[in-house]
Amino acid sequence: MIEMKDIEYVKAIHEHSILTKAAESLFITQPSLSMYIKNMEERLGYHLFQRVGKRLVLNYAGEEFVKYGNDILTMRDELEMTMQTIKDKNYGRIRIGIPLIRGSYLMPPVLPEYEKLYPRVEVQLVEETATILEDRIMNGDCDIIIINASNENANLTYDKIGTEEILVALPHDHPAVATAVDNPDSKYPMIDLADLQDDRFIVSTNDTKISREMDKLFSQEHFHPARTIKTNNIQTAVNLTIRGYGVSLVYENHYRNLNLKQENAPRLFSFSCPSSKSDVIIAYRKGMPLPKYMEDFIELAKKIFSTALQFN
Repeated sequence: MIEMKDIEYVKAIHEHSILTKAAESLFITQPSLSMYIKNMEERLGYHLFQRVGKRLVLNYAGEEFVKYGNDILTMRDELEMTMQTIKDKNYGRIRIGIPLIRGSYLMPPVLPEYEKLYPRVEVQLVEETATILEDRIMNGDCDIIIINASNENANLTYDKIGTEEILVALPHDHPAVATAVDNPDSKYPMIDLADLQDDRFIVSTNDTKISREMDKLFSQEHFHPARTIKTNNIQTAVNLTIRGYGVSLVYENHYRNLNLKQENAPRLFSFSCPSSKSDVIIAYRKGMPLPKYMEDFIELAKKIFSTALQFN
């Protein structure tokens, strides 16, 4: 295998023709250079020079070696300069994976502030369901993802942003509204899921985190809704609830950022004590060294999210 030093040494001999001068330019002794070239040619399995008097001249293989070798050295130098520029001037790229709904209210307060810190860093948003994003970050398609945590992935490092409650949204005139009681573990009153047994539940499709959370929570509460309809759009779910078509399960911050009119907005309730909560996390591949501009994005996001959103 050709090594970078092979190219550098052969190029020096080609430029100076005489081993002594070539060795001086490389800051090594002439015998050391002579021995290196001998061992290199044995290692590679072909000769690169022919001797003409006291001079070493490239043969055909040597000419090709130097021609392509010069290109490699130039590319190496350009790579080193580019990497140094990235390091010194904070050039880079950050690929942020986030579900569509959550990105609609988490990214607007963060990205303008981040651009002030790192105007030369390109931001790419990858908007998919949380389940898909976990696969994409493991495939190297995302640098960080912002999702609701579920089962911990041993290959990811998690940085918690906050905790939000999972709530039941009822039509404002639903009979169960009058039966709600205080919940000491929640700022929302609590209803008994048994009172909703005959209601239609508007549930997220199976590839979303809240769908898995719903299945787990219903299992814990020994509750099985009689009727369901599936949608992958929280806006659709809440609008159907407004029209009295059914009840829906929502993340607190998703609901709060829908900007609904208060007069017909659904009523929110907890449904267990302790209340049902979910951690919102930033995750990245375990063992992956993060550039400073990524570390700073995480810290900025945590700071803004913790003050702007209703996290516990």
